[in-house]
Amino acid sequence: MKTAVPCYYHLDVEVTPERVGQVKRILAAHLRYWDLDTLVEPVCRGAEMLLKAIDEHATDKETSIEMWWNGQHLITAIGDNDRDLRPDQD
Repeated sequence: MKTAVPCYYHLDVEVTPERVGQVKRILAAHLRYWDLDTLVEPVCRGAEMLLKAIDEHATDKETSIEMWWNGQHLITAIGDNDRDLRPDQD
């Protein structure tokens, strides 16, 4: 039985309309490299939606993107620094 090697990827980016497509291609390349071809479409679609929302609504466009693969589960996180976008703010 082949054991999976845990993988991690981190990217800091300033979101612009041009960078959204670039980030999607970068994420897709890492997923393919990790042999997770079936996850490329849903991960990239979700990342695109979130990055477009940050581009459209955030005042601070600096964003961090992380992906963790532990051999069984993939976690993809996109975080921004704009406190105005947080739903839990009063």
